[in-house]
Amino acid sequence: MKKSFLILALVSLTSITGFSQTPAQTPATKQTQKTKLNPDEKAQKLTQYMTTELGLTTEQQQKVAALNSSKATQLAAIKTKYNGDMKAAQTELKPIKQQYNTSLKTILSPEQFTKWEQIKKQKKEEYKQKQGPISPEDLE
Repeated sequence: MKKSFLILALVSLTSITGFSQTPAQTPATKQTQKTKLNPDEKAQKLTQYMTTELGLTTEQQQKVAALNSSKATQLAAIKTKYNGDMKAAQTELKPIKQQYNTSLKTILSPEQFTKWEQIKKQKKEEYKQKQGPISPEDLE
């Protein structure tokens, strides 16, 4: 009787602690929960963010939207070409990012461009703390 009561108590405690623990969520699971945006949606989202943060004029918005759309389309094509392996794609990404920055510098005022560079730097730092080290070109 004592043995069966002890076994029953032990099984009860084990099952209670097993059910009380929530399963750990892996980073891959978190990634699949995010909705994937197409290049145009990414460009629109970035343009809206830049408009809010930098106070873009209507003319600047139009130019930045076209620039962001072009860049997003190019990046998507490269990502597809390299099956998402962005480290292998670095040689093709660098000129696109340089051209983007050059064009952006002509659209934005010097103050806006400086502020944008500061925002990018801050975002890189936040990303580093969250994910670990990355190359400086990844967020351009």
